[in-house]
Amino acid sequence: MSNGHRQPWALELDNISAGHEGRPVVQNFSARLSPGHQVAVVGPNGAGKSTLLQVLAGDLPPLGGQLRWQPRPRGGVAWLAQQNPIERDFPISLEGFVGTGLWPRQGLFRRFTPQDRQRLDGVLTQLGLIHLARRPISKLSGGQFQRMRFARMLLQDACLLLLDEP
Repeated sequence: MSNGHRQPWALELDNISAGHEGRPVVQNFSARLSPGHQVAVVGPNGAGKSTLLQVLAGDLPPLGGQLRWQPRPRGGVAWLAQQNPIERDFPISLEGFVGTGLWPRQGLFRRFTPQDRQRLDGVLTQLGLIHLARRPISKLSGGQFQRMRFARMLLQDACLLLLDEP
């Protein structure tokens, strides 16, 4: 969403090695990410693309190398993982789930302001989900469910969006 109020930033990856259980699948990867750019990480299955995104999201510490924010931005990272940790039978509407994307900014127990409602409805409209707002997430198709997850990520107003096989 809007990024006009944020200071410029960059994320530098310097010789990042990443893997699981001490076994690297990504070795000596270096890059610089900055606002306004779209970057695709492409490679065969098992090459470490998802592992690299886990490191960028902060879900997995690197085995080596350094990640440096210059400066550390407000808003952080929003991550749409390939595997879905959300229980589809959880009793919540699409609108309620997407609205949780506002929690980092508004807090857990605060009610939506008119501005929050406008942002929520705007994102749902953009992604073609507004007509499903009150539908339980258990009744969504696979594509609707994925768009719902993407909508929540957009509401987080993060400076860096990571999508793993959206």
